[in-house]
Amino acid sequence: MRTLAQDKPLFDVEVAVIPPTPFLPFVAEALEGTATKLGAQDCHPGAKGAFTGEVSTGMLSSLGTSFVLAGHSERRVLFKEDDDFVNKKVQAILAAGMSPILCIGESKSEYENGLARNVCATQVSVCV
Repeated sequence: MRTLAQDKPLFDVEVAVIPPTPFLPFVAEALEGTATKLGAQDCHPGAKGAFTGEVSTGMLSSLGTSFVLAGHSERRVLFKEDDDFVNKKVQAILAAGMSPILCIGESKSEYENGLARNVCATQVSVCV
């Protein structure tokens, strides 16, 4: 890796594998002893309650998960997850001691109408 004059790495990069939830334990085992981190594709932001079929941040953390995706376009479209709900996920991920990977982006029609910058800025600003 290239370094600066002070022998500091030029880039501070972490690598993560983000498999579907049922495979997290198997991937975690395969990653043992490596520098590669484990990530999850989604979580539910609720700390307590009955959320049948959902995976909490506590469950993910107990598996050694370091990162969790939030705001993926498929979740936004298919499950109607809006910016406020994505923010709740981001806050829950942070509260559990993990790092969120905030996914942002515009739809094709938003892009074609010149709205990409505003859409992405809003998605980021809601999760600050």
